[in-house]
Amino acid sequence: MDTVDLFSSQWLAEQPGINVEAIAIWGRLKRITSLFESRLAQILDAHDLNLSEFEILAALVRSGSPYQLRPTELTNSLIITAGAVTARINALERRGFISRRGDEQDGRVQLVCLSAQGLFVFKPAFEAVLSESNAMIGQLKTDDRLQLVSSLRAFLGVLDASSRETTPAAAVSVTA
Repeated sequence: MDTVDLFSSQWLAEQPGINVEAIAIWGRLKRITSLFESRLAQILDAHDLNLSEFEILAALVRSGSPYQLRPTELTNSLIITAGAVTARINALERRGFISRRGDEQDGRVQLVCLSAQGLFVFKPAFEAVLSESNAMIGQLKTDDRLQLVSSLRAFLGVLDASSRETTPAAAVSVTA
């Protein structure tokens, strides 16, 4: 029995006959996210980064050389608000991990560019995050990992599709 089972039994005691399956899934997803991010935050702290900074650097590196994106592309790739991206960019710029420069094709656009220092800090942090993530997931049997990936992909697909149906097209961003 885990914490979510305890909460589910409490709900059933309070309101007999209700279906707690959905909130149990939600609770487990939240708990897994919390535990996962807590472990990764410890890893990143050893690299003098926080999760928010790491996510911006990761998006830039993921985009490929020359590791630059428009702020709106960063916002879409991280699925966070433009204000949150701006605050993160400002913090990383102060640390010398990124810079901003005008787009040569469109002078109205500022590009966020990964600096050599940012890449230098990111690479070992990424290796450590990847190692710790694999260690956490590696505690599951191979078949369980494959089933988890399949189930989460299916569930995310359903939620993404229903989100697109209820959200104006201009506001939806789908990223891998």
